[in-house]
Amino acid sequence: MALEPVPCAIKNPVVLQVGDMKTEIGRPGVLVIDVSFPHSQTTDLQAVAFKNYYTAFLTLRVQRQSSADDGSESPSKWVTCLRNFCLMPNPHAEEGSQNYFSISRHQMLCDVDQVAAMRFILRQPSPVWLHFTIEELQLFSLCQKSPQKGFPAWLSHPSPQDQPTSLHDVSIITEIGFF
Repeated sequence: MALEPVPCAIKNPVVLQVGDMKTEIGRPGVLVIDVSFPHSQTTDLQAVAFKNYYTAFLTLRVQRQSSADDGSESPSKWVTCLRNFCLMPNPHAEEGSQNYFSISRHQMLCDVDQVAAMRFILRQPSPVWLHFTIEELQLFSLCQKSPQKGFPAWLSHPSPQDQPTSLHDVSIITEIGFF
């Protein structure tokens, strides 16, 4: 089955810092990026792809739409489906700092169907890197379209007269010089 990109709104990173920003010297080590889907729709997430930019660890939380026993929708809860996923083996060195990553649903700790919103929590504990984030973020779900839709039947399925009946026929055709 084919994957297709999911349309979404990616908000600007928000810096999280404990303590007073005026008196604390140094930079914050945590960023949060929220992702929402248009028109309050949900998606059955299959994969997440992005390019790292000096982020050491990634935690991913999802808000799933849930329904109550009586069929009505109940308030959604945030669930952690990826915890401290290592993007850089050593936060103080450059290895992995600009790699591309693809995380599939099988790597998640929870079910990622009916996702209504997502939250990416990025951590960089090293003071070596002044800026960190993730770039080129894409979310993927299963393609709902038939892969052969839009193609004529003759292009998708050759007729029997177009196919050689045996390998012997193919060798005769090449010996005669048709190919």
